[in-house]
Amino acid sequence: MKIAVVQLKSSKEDIEFNYNRVVSFISDAVKEGAKIVCFPEMTLCGYNFENLSSREKEQKKYLDKLTEICSKNSITALVGGIEREKDNYYIVQYIISDKIESYRKTHLGEKEKVSFTQGESLPVFTSNGVTFGIMLCYDSHFPEVCTKMALNGAKIIFNPSANGNNPEKRVNRWNKYLPARGYDNRVWVVATNMVFEKTGGGIAVYNGDGELETSSTAEGDTLTVFDYNPKEYGKEKMCNRNFLFDRRPEIYG
Repeated sequence: MKIAVVQLKSSKEDIEFNYNRVVSFISDAVKEGAKIVCFPEMTLCGYNFENLSSREKEQKKYLDKLTEICSKNSITALVGGIEREKDNYYIVQYIISDKIESYRKTHLGEKEKVSFTQGESLPVFTSNGVTFGIMLCYDSHFPEVCTKMALNGAKIIFNPSANGNNPEKRVNRWNKYLPARGYDNRVWVVATNMVFEKTGGGIAVYNGDGELETSSTAEGDTLTVFDYNPKEYGKEKMCNRNFLFDRRPEIYG
């Protein structure tokens, strides 16, 4: 299966501009034969904590349009945005196909906590026969998040981010801990970062052996497509062992 990953610059105010960029990259991903395309955190609404009510309402009409586009092209798009429930706002990653689902960020940065509420669940999703989970930016620093999703059947963990590091620094940071998330849980980890005015960006893909499959430290809007070829892990040889089989949760507290 081909999977596409996008880094792009997202406007803080112009949601229509962001929508049009997303649509353009979905079209490119479809041409490349991708069945899933992942965008950075808060791509659709922009990394902006102001005027949440009006921006959340405006965002809805574009989500409906994206559903039509994804359904027509048989592709699933993971698009960052915001979500409201009663008086609470959440940073989410929308899973858009012929329907809309969402993952709510469970670990917020200090500035984000002022405006947003933390999510309380770690769901997994299925598209084209592949079950996957999502860690939004800071979530990826908590190993239990990835393990919980792997235990629930996830084979890929997507890690969309909105971080000000330059692309090279961002990928170097990911190289310190994302390979461990993949190796310990025998899942692929797919990371992408938002592009800001002067900084940001970066793409990295790790397989279930914790090895770097591909990466990009290019500046500006970028599309990367890779072949997802999962490896089978079991109980036999240590080199192909699924470590989750040997967990002892009774002693972990």
